[in-house]
Amino acid sequence: MVTNALIISAVILAILGLGVFAFRSNLKLSLLLFFVRMKITPKVVFAKAEPPKAPDYADENAWYPVPNRSGPANRNSFLDAAQDPKAVDVFFVNPTTYLSPKSWNAPINDPKSSHLVEQLVLPPQAGVFTQHGNIYAPKYRQATLAAFFAQDTNGRDALRLAYDDVAAAFSYFISNINKERPFIIAGHSQGAIHCARILKETLNASPSRARMIAAYLIGAAISEKKYLAAVDNIPIADSAAQTGCLIAFDTVGPNFKADVFQRGLVWDGYEFVAKETPHKIIGFNPVTGGKLASPAHDHLGPAYPRYTNENALAQAYNPNSEGAVDFEFLGYETPADEKISAQLDATYGYLVVDRPPGKLMEFPPDAYHLYDYTLFFRDLEKDVANRIQKFQSGQ
Repeated sequence: MVTNALIISAVILAILGLGVFAFRSNLKLSLLLFFVRMKITPKVVFAKAEPPKAPDYADENAWYPVPNRSGPANRNSFLDAAQDPKAVDVFFVNPTTYLSPKSWNAPINDPKSSHLVEQLVLPPQAGVFTQHGNIYAPKYRQATLAAFFAQDTNGRDALRLAYDDVAAAFSYFISNINKERPFIIAGHSQGAIHCARILKETLNASPSRARMIAAYLIGAAISEKKYLAAVDNIPIADSAAQTGCLIAFDTVGPNFKADVFQRGLVWDGYEFVAKETPHKIIGFNPVTGGKLASPAHDHLGPAYPRYTNENALAQAYNPNSEGAVDFEFLGYETPADEKISAQLDATYGYLVVDRPPGKLMEFPPDAYHLYDYTLFFRDLEKDVANRIQKFQSGQ
């Protein structure tokens, strides 16, 4: 279970998909965000800085190891697929783990951000797919967290550079790894944002679209109106029987103030733009596999990652603690009694759930961005298995 010591991680990760710039009416939150921004914003202008070296996706070291299905240790993606091959490939893109003010984009070999991806991100997120697919998670020059604060050319160019890497990785994946097998594209937060652009610019009109089982682009607050205007060949999921569809949701609690997020700018994959009114995002209920609401007893339950060395874990997202990587994923805690109901907010599209019994970090109040995958881990496993079966059977 994530502890109170991870409050910094809750603060900085939660803001990625939910629009940090709408808090101006709340003085305490504004001051907190200002402090975080001052700590993590690079001093150098993007245009005058030398970007980190671009990845070579022909090199296996440009891909993260994946969560081992039989234990806590990670394994080489390509060796894992060779030793225990699955009929389906998964292209997974991680969220932001780079907070350093040293650069607008992370070097792919940055030890701290890479360790966070391997230990904090892949087990509870990409772990949803390990039973069913060969997972390929590209290392990319992810935009630092400050890029989402800096709604200027610095933030824009950092996010564009990150996307260029993800697009190059996906191109290599399709041409050299996937080899005509069915595949899933997935991500969270910044990773899901970049994958949404791949759906628009590449998959929507590509022959590869016919092999796509589903796209799980979670925690990205994707505008329903803009997506429907840009993508006509990849429908939004509305039932458990669909394949070739987009699955996207953002998890909040019953007291979440959605109207707070109607102001400010949002990253649309290309630029920071004003939100349309009302800003309705794409929603999905992983329990029902579509848009329908679900009672608590239908929820299969969460899977919380467990770790060694909580002192190091508490410093994981402290930008001043470069050496805080001395912790490892141990496995999952899967409480059978933590059942929650879920339904989509009709106006704004958020997935509204009961307040989880566990003491989870919320930022802002009643926002569970950190736990989008975690709270529905077993439901998503079932959803993935079901859609793969539907695809393979040709239904």
